[in-house]
Amino acid sequence: MNASSIQRKNPYQSKQTAYLNWCHNEGKKFIPGPPKLREIVTPKRLFLFLKTHIEPAKVREIPLSFASFDAYVSAIVDLYHRQRTEFKVRPVLDDPNEPDADWVTPRDDRVKEYLKQIKKERQNVHRVTQSHEMAQERTVTPTSTNSSNMLIPTTFTGNSDPSLLSNEFGGIEPPTGYSIVSSQGLRGSSSSTSSSGTDISYLNQQLAKTNDKVNRLSMDVQQLKELLTNTNNKVTQIVEMLTLVSKAGQVGAHRTPSQSEPVSNSMEPPQPANGQYGIAPVSVPFSNPTGAPPAPTTTVIPEIILNNKAKTISAIWREYKIGYKGQPSLAEMERKYGTSWRRGRIRKTVQRRRRIAQAIETYINQGLTEEEALFRLEKYRQERSKSLFWLYSNVPENSYDL
Repeated sequence: MNASSIQRKNPYQSKQTAYLNWCHNEGKKFIPGPPKLREIVTPKRLFLFLKTHIEPAKVREIPLSFASFDAYVSAIVDLYHRQRTEFKVRPVLDDPNEPDADWVTPRDDRVKEYLKQIKKERQNVHRVTQSHEMAQERTVTPTSTNSSNMLIPTTFTGNSDPSLLSNEFGGIEPPTGYSIVSSQGLRGSSSSTSSSGTDISYLNQQLAKTNDKVNRLSMDVQQLKELLTNTNNKVTQIVEMLTLVSKAGQVGAHRTPSQSEPVSNSMEPPQPANGQYGIAPVSVPFSNPTGAPPAPTTTVIPEIILNNKAKTISAIWREYKIGYKGQPSLAEMERKYGTSWRRGRIRKTVQRRRRIAQAIETYINQGLTEEEALFRLEKYRQERSKSLFWLYSNVPENSYDL
């Protein structure tokens, strides 16, 4: 069995190919015999393959994980079972350490112990990496160019105890060139005054710019608040003026001229009284000799309550033609008030039910009786197992469609 004989759909193809290539190249010095016998999987060869080929391998300078080792072992064990099915006869190996190829699993005690060792090593590496990352999070890089490879604690106030700084570095003295961070700024030692002074001045400049921006934003917010307050006051004044105008207009519309006031037939605007301009009704010409204006005619539209329990075509038709609970019928409301009586929540419902009533009137005009039209439309809906809401949008236009 060579690398080309492995099936393409084999999930372990790449790992098994790596083992077969190792047997013919690097494994020659460990495995004697002809090429065909060098491919036979044994516990010793599996261990040598892992030790000499897989363990030194790295991915992006990182050693392979324990899961990768275990996957290679599973792939070689699968190749072992394939070889056992292919050969069917136990081959004799020309190897003094392996006198015969006894059909035992390649994952013997030595391989299992090796995998345990790899797992333990990878766990230790993971712990060290985590502790190193946590140590980096607690430290920052110093600003001094003379000590670029040293680390100092992140923040200490001017009132901090110097012993805390020593404890941060493991009980030793703080690094040369650094001191406690005070509330006035960063203080370096005398040896790094020139380099750290430039950084401190730059930080102070940035802090001053930030404070300036915050002050400008505060002023803008204050101006917006004042503008909003003025706008609200103006809106309140406009609403009060509109209320006064509405009240004055109602008083002027119902006012009748007294006997001492002459009735004006002109359309001239009213003259100011005592030098004060106010709101006064515009005089209009009256046709009657007494000067009394005609009484305004107001139309009171009654409120209609629809039948919310209507579940059949007959109930909708009865409400449209006769009325519901002694109320005027929908047809009468349409004839008297047009569409102005459809208000609020009943507007859409009236439109839908009127569509069905108009369709029934069309069927009657086409020769059907009222009972036949109601029966055939109800049968049309029930045969399709549909609701009235569906029929509102799918009512047939002609009686021959029923």
